[in-house]
Amino acid sequence: MAKRFTEKQGQYLAVIRAYTAAHGVPPAEADLQARFGTSPPTVHQMILTLARKGLISRMPGEPRSIRVCVPDGELPRVGGGGRATTRRRRAACIPRGRPERPRNLVLIGMPGVGKSTVGVLLAKADSREFVDTDVVVQAREGRRLQEILDREGAAAFCRIEERHILSLDPANAVVATGGSAVYSAAAMAHLRVRGLVVFLDAPLDVLAQRLSDMDARGVVRPAGRSLPELYAERLPLYRRYAQVTIACGGLTHAQVVAAVLAAVPQASGAR
Repeated sequence: MAKRFTEKQGQYLAVIRAYTAAHGVPPAEADLQARFGTSPPTVHQMILTLARKGLISRMPGEPRSIRVCVPDGELPRVGGGGRATTRRRRAACIPRGRPERPRNLVLIGMPGVGKSTVGVLLAKADSREFVDTDVVVQAREGRRLQEILDREGAAAFCRIEERHILSLDPANAVVATGGSAVYSAAAMAHLRVRGLVVFLDAPLDVLAQRLSDMDARGVVRPAGRSLPELYAERLPLYRRYAQVTIACGGLTHAQVVAAVLAAVPQASGAR
């Protein structure tokens, strides 16, 4: 029986399946572009072709939604002979000739916990670049966070934030996220694939002392929602995505940095 796909299409299908097995989420088109060393239009056209032939399913406009619809037995092997191990699958998804990149450190937590300040100090201490997703959103949108919230509302803000986070592909960086980043499962999956997620957890009373200006600093919350209510809403999300948790109560920023650096080696092998 003739195959339903060409050799190149089979390679894409196999890499999508291997990437998903290794990382727990499907690849983005940018990941496939890096793997095959080709242009964004070429990758996008391939995805459209695979979907049209019924070889994959996807949700248009939804990041990382590709699912392979071909049995494993029909797919070519990735990375050479024999059944690919998880390690080999992961290696096969790294662009040829490029070593695996150092993991990023992704900071999550409530507004006021100190993600940006700690992030800068942590990046300096650990010889990493620093990315602040709030700054990315403001710079690309040309507006302050509070202005986006005031004009477009919380739901639109979260969509904008998600879009910009999904466009990031840092390497060897400390990434300080906005407190609302955890509202997007797609954004958190994108960041977690690329790094270790560290939850900076501060007691509510400490946050209350630092957040006297919630209505001016771009905090995503429904009108009238109090800080304790917002904390109660977000805490389960922070705990869900955290791979490392740092209790920041009573610690200086420098001590938080030291705590992160002490915790990371023990967690860096976990996925």
